[in-house]
Amino acid sequence: KIEYEKVCNGVLFGRRNYRNANEKAKRDYIRIEILVVRREYQKQGYMRKMLDDVYALAQRKGVPVILDTDDKDKCSRYEHLGMKLDRIRKCGEGLNMYDLIKENE
Repeated sequence: KIEYEKVCNGVLFGRRNYRNANEKAKRDYIRIEILVVRREYQKQGYMRKMLDDVYALAQRKGVPVILDTDDKDKCSRYEHLGMKLDRIRKCGEGLNMYDLIKENE
């Protein structure tokens, strides 16, 4: 088992200004910078397991999980795995960034 608590406290826990659906707020969060599943392990539930572990840590800390992607298909996969699309940023000709968030319930 990966010790996410130790890793996330040092690397992923921080502060940021961002806009959600209703307000602009400055608050603690866990940010996923990159999430990769090697090709030979894809379609076996590893992405869901990693996200579920991070979601559990965020729940214990009482903070949201955020990430962004420039790939619409990946955005849809993250939404399927519990994230909600917060906004789409236009970053130039044909380039969008999809900001996703998983709030605590």
